[in-house]
Amino acid sequence: MLPQTKLSRRGFSLGAAAWIALAAPPRALADQRRTLFVIGRSLNANVVHYEARLNAEGELDRERPLLAYWMMHAEDGRRESLSWLEWQFAYGWSIVTRVEARRLELRLTAFPQRSVLVRVDTARNTRAEVRILGRDAVLQRIFVQLGAAGGPTVRCIDLYGTELAGGRAICERLEP
Repeated sequence: MLPQTKLSRRGFSLGAAAWIALAAPPRALADQRRTLFVIGRSLNANVVHYEARLNAEGELDRERPLLAYWMMHAEDGRRESLSWLEWQFAYGWSIVTRVEARRLELRLTAFPQRSVLVRVDTARNTRAEVRILGRDAVLQRIFVQLGAAGGPTVRCIDLYGTELAGGRAICERLEP
């Protein structure tokens, strides 16, 4: 007869997590996501994260090259999916060029004035490029200042990035 032992919940959870990680198919372990930029707004501290999805070869995933989701910083910090309405009318995107292994051009629903170029280098570094102040820049974040009532009226949009030539931080304010 084997001795009975108590396994703590934490010990069980860690063991189960290790087993699941080892049992996962290799492709699931190989898929990677890289943060490109975020969109914040004046309503609260919640932000939408945009990530590039890379396959095992370090190339953009052809089926789903991007992922967007909420980080609910104003609440408990949880991650939350975008609703259909948020995707369609505010935080979605449309692909301008076909998805290539290391390049993708898109337009954001929240900011359709300029296209965004997503690039992946051979070291699997990703970046989103956009023109800021007439210069090529790596986009870091977009901040949307809403109307006084917090409704759908946009007062201005601030683009924050880093110049590709020189690496200087730059910001541009756009007003409707």
